[in-house]
Amino acid sequence: MTSASLHPADMLPGDFYGFQDELSEQESASIRRLRDFLDREVRPIAMTIGRVRRFLIT
Repeated sequence: MTSASLHPADMLPGDFYGFQDELSEQESASIRRLRDFLDREVRPIAMTIGRVRRFLIT
């Protein structure tokens, strides 16, 4: 699978050298699962912390 055939959301940001093209299907699936987990579980917490921090600083 080449970067040109991937949906933009599936591409690794900052993969300037095309390392994603070298990943196996299993490795690509692992990265997708990790991204889904981070979006679902970590991002909401990080966003909340960021809002609280901005509130306390201003």
